[in-house]
Amino acid sequence: MRIAIWFNLPAGGAKRALYTHVKGLVDRGHHVEAWCPPSADRSFLPLSSLIAEHVVPLDHGEPPWWPQGRRAALANPRPLMDALLEHSELCAAAMVRGNFDCYLAMTCQYFGSPPIARFLPAPRALYLQEPQRWLYEANPTYPWLGPAFPVSMRERLSYPARVGVEAIRSFRRAQRARFEIDNAGRFDVLLVNSLYSRESVLRAYGIDAEVCALGVDTERFRSTGRPKDDLVVGVGGLSTQKNAIMLIEAVGCIERPRPRVIWFAPGGNPTYRAAAQECAERLGVEFEVHDAASDEDLVDALNRAVAVVYTPRLEPFGLVPVEAGACGTPVIGLAEAGVRETLIDGVNGLAVRPCADEVARAINKLRASPAWADELGRNGRRIVEERWTLDHAARRLESILTAVSAR
Repeated sequence: MRIAIWFNLPAGGAKRALYTHVKGLVDRGHHVEAWCPPSADRSFLPLSSLIAEHVVPLDHGEPPWWPQGRRAALANPRPLMDALLEHSELCAAAMVRGNFDCYLAMTCQYFGSPPIARFLPAPRALYLQEPQRWLYEANPTYPWLGPAFPVSMRERLSYPARVGVEAIRSFRRAQRARFEIDNAGRFDVLLVNSLYSRESVLRAYGIDAEVCALGVDTERFRSTGRPKDDLVVGVGGLSTQKNAIMLIEAVGCIERPRPRVIWFAPGGNPTYRAAAQECAERLGVEFEVHDAASDEDLVDALNRAVAVVYTPRLEPFGLVPVEAGACGTPVIGLAEAGVRETLIDGVNGLAVRPCADEVARAINKLRASPAWADELGRNGRRIVEERWTLDHAARRLESILTAVSAR
């Protein structure tokens, strides 16, 4: 097949998932080309090493980088929506000229579901990592409640004025959510990475999606035979959702000598990063952050670690536990959301409650029983080879795209 892909992703797990999808499709003989705006990260796992990649302008003034951009787009999303529509129309025209058999879009970092399907003929598929969770989940409160007015503002604004401000905020949140839901409805099929994500999309959009689980490159992520260090590894952007502070607090609960913590962080929130560093200093935890590490560095650390500790809240899938399993390293993860589909308690790791004390106990169990930890790691590699390889993922995606094209 000839497959055209659109993406607007930052560095991180979603970009890695895209890279593995593209590599799997190319390895299976398909012709793939990609289109993206300048805001997409093209240095982390560059698609240009595999396929032709076309960058199309997205003219919306200042780039809405996290977290300022999220607040700005929430305050007035219309300019960014209009710019993304114009950009999508340009991309779609180029794709149609290329005579592709199907069109595959990825999650948009600004709006979740992108608008490009409005300008494309069928068949159109969207691989959605997750809806814009902060619009649909309490994080930590529901967005439609609005922020509480400070005392100084309450004194300046009359009650009718406060009601008016809240009405404008509510309208703009609804405007953004409606844009995202409308975009999702234009695709012929929505693909998601887990059963949990399927339920999340159904709750947010009212659309039934198909599960097309991810895979991992087992030639890149593999056991190297390195001896274990007194080390635990975390992976993910330094942000509230990835929850690095819980790992730091857990290690802080362990009696000395404590394991070191290495955190691989493709991006994140500077404020949260500073809070994590402060927490580590206060608790006396050796916390080392790698911002731009290579896959070789990540694989080396995964192999040397006693465990990979995976602490995100409501993670849609959990690719990191699969990568750790491919390296033969047991995983300690929170027993919620998509992680329950990649982590089997007592088989390839330990599933725990979101509590620093319980995470600490799980770390100590694996430190105290190296033979058992090795067994969990071997099970992890076996499970990956049975379910989560790159070829498994490529076959799943290929099968769905073929069926959608036939319809």
